[in-house]
Amino acid sequence: MKLYFLLTISSLSEEQYININKAHIPQVLFSMGFNRTCPRVLRLRCHPYGGLQLKHIEVETLIRKLLSLHNLLHKKDTSKAVKLLFHWYQYASGISRPVLETPIHSTVYGNSIWANDLIRMLSKYQVQIKLPEKNIQKLRRFKDRFIMDDIFPYISSITTRIQLNACRFFLQITFISKITAININHLIQGIWHRDNSKISPTTLHWPKQGSPDSSAWKVWSKVITYLYCFKYHSVVLRK
Repeated sequence: MKLYFLLTISSLSEEQYININKAHIPQVLFSMGFNRTCPRVLRLRCHPYGGLQLKHIEVETLIRKLLSLHNLLHKKDTSKAVKLLFHWYQYASGISRPVLETPIHSTVYGNSIWANDLIRMLSKYQVQIKLPEKNIQKLRRFKDRFIMDDIFPYISSITTRIQLNACRFFLQITFISKITAININHLIQGIWHRDNSKISPTTLHWPKQGSPDSSAWKVWSKVITYLYCFKYHSVVLRK
């Protein structure tokens, strides 16, 4: 029970959960009077089918986190704080879909380790959390696009997504329209080189983000031009 109590607030990697499970399950089997090498299928199978109904520690963690969130969301003094957490995570993700309902699109490039772990497990076990308020930003103009939506199919590396999101935060942009000239023919000059002076100011409160290093800006330039422009490092948009 002491171990389970910590699961709700834990933020571990998949490998760490596996290592804990390897150390935890044999001890549980031994204390129940079963052979420690009991086949996996018998450990996990439910009681009516002759199994021990043991859960993988990662599954147990997800269940307990979901139960905790359910309890917190139904308490007046904690529901607002939990909603703010996920509203901020949605905002920081920069995507058009609810992050808790479409976890197949990994958003673990965010800066909340606990939320990242929750999103990863939701994705792995195909679980959705539906909140009444989605807190998704509205498009600014016709045929506008969420930049991170377009990056997802092209970039699968979490490290690269973190770099791209850092550049996006520094420029304080969510939509392609934010870095597009009024005539919609080309991108604003300077967005490859840490220059956000020509981007129209926003009324939203963005977090403080220092300028990423040169390698991140190189990746940003390559990806944005690949997605939207005629050729690498060009500012002319494809029709």
